[in-house]
Amino acid sequence: MSDLIVIGYPDETTAYNVWDELVKFLEALKPYGGAVLQTSLSHDAEQELMKALHGEDRSAPTWEQPRSAGATAS
Repeated sequence: MSDLIVIGYPDETTAYNVWDELVKFLEALKPYGGAVLQTSLSHDAEQELMKALHGEDRSAPTWEQPRSAGATAS
């Protein structure tokens, strides 16, 4: 089971300091992989998260998959 946790901070400086701490933490998660099921991140930020979890392993199911020849952007 997973939970979304949203934490607000009184100013951007504090938020950025927390973000800096949360970055390194991703390194500790790397051995466990995991699937990104849903985010509110931009597409590029989501791809960066997947890189953090899976390194350069593009076979991971949460990596951006190539579009089929007939697919079009919606």
